Amino acid sequence: MKCWFSILIAGLAVGLVLMLPVKVLAADYDIEKTVIDAQVHENGRVDVTESHTYRFSGKFNGITRLLVPKSGTALIDFIATENGDKLKSEKDGNLYKVYRDGKNETVTVDMNYTIMDALDKYEDGTEFYWPFFDDRNESDYGEMTIRVHPPAPSSRTDALGYDAMMGTEQVEPDGTARFGPVPVKAGTNGDIRVVFDAPLFPALSASGGTIRDHLEAERGRITEEAAAAEARREHAATAGNIALPAAGALLLVILLKEGLIARRKKEEARREATSGHFVVPDGTLSMPAILQFTAPSGTARPEWLSAALLDLIRKGLVVQLSDHVFERTDQTPDHPHEQILLDLLFRDFAGPDGHFDLSLLPDLTKSEKQADLYQAELAKWLGAVNDETKSSALREKRTGSAIILSLSGLVLTGLAIYIGIAGSIAHVLFAVPLIIGLFTSALLLRPLTPEGHRIRAGWEAFTEQFGKLDPGHWRDLPKDDRLRGYIYAVGAKDKHLSGEFEEFGSVEHRSSSTPALYINPYFMNNTFYGANSNAAQHASSVSSGSSSSGGGTGGGGGGSGAF
Repeated sequence: MKCWFSILIAGLAVGLVLMLPVKVLAADYDIEKTVIDAQVHENGRVDVTESHTYRFSGKFNGITRLLVPKSGTALIDFIATENGDKLKSEKDGNLYKVYRDGKNETVTVDMNYTIMDALDKYEDGTEFYWPFFDDRNESDYGEMTIRVHPPAPSSRTDALGYDAMMGTEQVEPDGTARFGPVPVKAGTNGDIRVVFDAPLFPALSASGGTIRDHLEAERGRITEEAAAAEARREHAATAGNIALPAAGALLLVILLKEGLIARRKKEEARREATSGHFVVPDGTLSMPAILQFTAPSGTARPEWLSAALLDLIRKGLVVQLSDHVFERTDQTPDHPHEQILLDLLFRDFAGPDGHFDLSLLPDLTKSEKQADLYQAELAKWLGAVNDETKSSALREKRTGSAIILSLSGLVLTGLAIYIGIAGSIAHVLFAVPLIIGLFTSALLLRPLTPEGHRIRAGWEAFTEQFGKLDPGHWRDLPKDDRLRGYIYAVGAKDKHLSGEFEEFGSVEHRSSSTPALYINPYFMNNTFYGANSNAAQHASSVSSGSSSSGGGTGGGGGGSGAF
């Protein structure tokens, strides 16, 4: 229960981290203020002056400005200045790089350029429709203001902003159209449209049709869409206010219910394990599987290998010839992991006589080829040990709870998508961890069966009592119980083992029927540790200017940055 609950918490933490915005830039900066003044001339030319105020933290080399003209227009005569002094600039496609280095400064850079053929004249007015930034922009603007000035006072100016500039338009007394000031997030569009009096542009030829009625229709459409979007957002927020607490309560109730059930089973198994005198737990699992089940690990620990070798001796698969030399018998193993370990020791690392000398193992694994083989076979061995525990019905499926959690996760996922589209981002931020929690719980909800609790409780009780056990009582236990108990103590690195080894060892030495305990477990552990370290040292691992179409009107747009 603790294991899968810990994984659930880790999954929720990862989900929250993944939701955080990540921004990788060449320089650390904020664009505090941007003011753009576009002076429209009667011949159709538009002179633009932009003022960008950057606040830099750390070193920087300059700033960038992406200026993508609309189809059929052109940008010319770009220059950049600071306090009237011209700055060096370079043009790479539509990207302008302005060089001005420094460290921990607030810098204001002015940019001037001219837009050609940017006006369209109609019967009832002349329109300037332009994207000064679009969704290709990678920087936030703390405050953006755009002003479009007529060539002479305009008695009737119409203005309309889209997306980030929507609803920010105002007309000043001389007919100048102003948008903002307003903060603008990176990756957003913000086209502007301004219509001046047609007579102010005598040099331009008028195309057929009118423009002001179209602009008014667009304004109505935007207003209706904004109202509909707000209604959807309110509906989504209401749904979220109901569904999110309900989903959270459902997850909490199921986890508490399953936790209480698991706790009751654990306590029952604990009472059974400690109700009588000291015993070595029985069971059908092999000793390596018991160690993996009672103290799960993703690696083949040295002490587990010591215990596994001792278990092979206990079962008659291996015979000890001396303190560190072993011989394989012709007995057939019961489990695939036993066969894998036998092949590793008595085929891959055996001497010419077919015997396995444990003391030579660290030297044999110093070569890269043997180290890679050793590590690969240990991974297979550990996987086979895991297979035994998984096939032993020590965990149970909670099908009912898993189905409820999964269905709730699916419903909440659909709702989160709807809420996100409707624009209720705060509800989405709460929904995502809940969705992760529901699906993770459904996936990992595999509590222990009564047999699983019995095995764990039995070996926990054994561990607690092992250090207090009288050697005489130990001698009275059945031979197989003594061997299994001692093997478990070796594999679990029992804290009492160091004090009891000599005492128990002297008892076992007096019994010719227990050859497995002629081996010092610390020698075995240290030898396998050396081999594992050699294998780990040889482990191999693998570590591991484009253009795009923007969202501004006519394919135009732009953005700002720094380097």
